[in-house]
Amino acid sequence: HLYIAQPPLYRVKKGRKEMYIKSEKELEKVVLDFALDSVALLSGEQEELSKERALKLAYDISNLENIVSILARKRDKDIINILLRVKASYKDLYEREKVESLVKAIKENLTESLQETEFEIVEDKEHRTFRIICKIPVNKYLTKTVEIDEDLLISDLYKQAVELKKKLQEAFGKPPYRVKTKKGEIKEFETLELLYKYLLKVGKEGIYIQRYKGLGEMNPDQLWETTMNPENRTLLRVSVEDAVKADEIFTILMGDKVEPRKEFIQKFAKEVKNLDI
Repeated sequence: HLYIAQPPLYRVKKGRKEMYIKSEKELEKVVLDFALDSVALLSGEQEELSKERALKLAYDISNLENIVSILARKRDKDIINILLRVKASYKDLYEREKVESLVKAIKENLTESLQETEFEIVEDKEHRTFRIICKIPVNKYLTKTVEIDEDLLISDLYKQAVELKKKLQEAFGKPPYRVKTKKGEIKEFETLELLYKYLLKVGKEGIYIQRYKGLGEMNPDQLWETTMNPENRTLLRVSVEDAVKADEIFTILMGDKVEPRKEFIQKFAKEVKNLDI
């Protein structure tokens, strides 16, 4: 029977109000809550949305940005956003005429940084489908190659992104997206990403955020209040499966053999969010 007391990751203070937060996601929700005390989101009809409704939509934007970032690890963020904008589907890859129409739609929505991109349509006879090869110039000497294929457009993550994008378009309409400040000022944003970054910026104004890197940064009374007090603490139960997995990871990362450790780092390098060196 092994349990781990879960300490907070952040301490947030605004005025006399202080709270302890256990995850990045929870912090994000707190910051968005603060932001929507200061500004109001406007619908496609330019009506102020209730704070409850606005919060749900802000969470949807956050989830969409997170999914796009994950998909972009093996592709390109701008390309993914364009595919969502033009409502690309895996069905568009089954006929050359539809593939050509998709390429045309992508070209019409290229961002400034993608203007020099070259597109090539490749037939996959084995799977009876097509792929679009995007060759994106990075600089004078380097070109980045991105594939738009069935695996991408049929994936669960892409489908989730499509549904979120549809939901947000129904709420906000076409860009620019607008917010209204308490002073009555209207601010406009061309993308949901820019709108979301603005909300985070507003939400962090006037608050102090402390990130704990270890329990040694806490005072004894803080450690008791947040982590050890039976009335407040959160306990994580360690199962046999957890122990086996932990032992496996420990052996890979701390063992005598270098090759498994190298393979592990190469495999998960692009998924790292917080890296302490």
